[in-house]
Amino acid sequence: MHLSNPRSVLGCVLLLVGACSEPAAVEPTPSKNARAATSPAAPVHDAAFLAAAERFELGDFAGAESGLLALPDGGGVEGELLRARLAASRGDDISALRTLEAAKVAHPRDARVLATAAELHAAAGRTGSAEDEIRAGLALDSQSPDLRRARGVLLISKAGGAEAGLDHLLAARAADPQLPFTRRALSEAHRLVATLALSKQDAASALQHVSAALIELPDDADLKLLGADAHMVSKHFEQALSIYEDLYKQGRDVGATLAQSCKTAATAALLEKNRPLAIERFLRARELGLGPDALGFGATALADECKTHIDLGWKAYDARDFAGARDAFALALRYDPTSLDARRDLGMTLFSLGDAQGASDQWRLVLDTARAKNFELAEPVYLDLARALYQLHKTDEVREVLERELTRKPDGPGSTEAREMLQRLDPATKR
Repeated sequence: MHLSNPRSVLGCVLLLVGACSEPAAVEPTPSKNARAATSPAAPVHDAAFLAAAERFELGDFAGAESGLLALPDGGGVEGELLRARLAASRGDDISALRTLEAAKVAHPRDARVLATAAELHAAAGRTGSAEDEIRAGLALDSQSPDLRRARGVLLISKAGGAEAGLDHLLAARAADPQLPFTRRALSEAHRLVATLALSKQDAASALQHVSAALIELPDDADLKLLGADAHMVSKHFEQALSIYEDLYKQGRDVGATLAQSCKTAATAALLEKNRPLAIERFLRARELGLGPDALGFGATALADECKTHIDLGWKAYDARDFAGARDAFALALRYDPTSLDARRDLGMTLFSLGDAQGASDQWRLVLDTARAKNFELAEPVYLDLARALYQLHKTDEVREVLERELTRKPDGPGSTEAREMLQRLDPATKR
């Protein structure tokens, strides 16, 4: 495991549940005044090395390798430490440890080597070895920002150590604002503290830590998801749904969460007497897979909207506003795609607008659905379909529709008119 993986430290937390308490080497954070009195000036880092380290932290391992190769003299001790981290990121712990051992021999008084060794041990779950490296490093340089960072990394790898670990990492950043290999560890520490806060229903604190974590890793989807969860707890529904939607579009498996959140947000909108917003959210929840039972009152609300727009469609139709009627019936179908009444009426309006093909498509769907469900229609929609097909010069299909219905129900609704249509059809076909 390694810090280049955003879930690596969390994996260590799970691995080390019930582990021993904080080692003696991981001391409480010194007071601000004490740090000011004893901390040396922050070191100066090579810009090219910092760029390579940055690429490593952002997961661009190939870019980090290229940057490392371009460093004069291999980047010195910092280059060796980056090389060890790259090996660990590939799962090659043996090469990583060999590189670190060689660095210890070449730089026996450099606490940065021990700090890196401690972090790689912590990431791999070797807590005892990490503690030993930190103790040895503190004996060399008790004010080393790298060691402070390593202590933070070790703490966040242990159950219950997130808050203390975050303190150490922030102190390391304060001591050396350009300290490499801090960004991902800080992001993970903030994420863990945010998760803890959210478990205590402290959504405001969780959002603060998520925001801080995203400053370090702006594209981290797990952090965004955690932020959306915190927004939902805070009833910031617009923000939460927007984040869930973005993650859903990116292919994250958040469809079920988004659907349930849409339902929750819709109910809240109803309580706020914002019915249009509630309806849109219920619609989205249904699009994402919530059925009538799961939608509950939402299903009833959508059915009511369908009926309302059917009524509006008829008013427009009676006023000979066929375009307005078409739009109202289409909207009714959006609210309830299973409504045969809305689909039949939409077909009628399309026919009145001269769209025989569109009308026939709607009426055929009505007939096919009714037959599939063994449902008898109150009106002879098959006659409407026959008329639309006749306008499209599809006389063979007209005959098929009429004869099939007469065979199925010789004395059913519209049977007399169907026979008359068939009689009129023969001379037409001879022509």
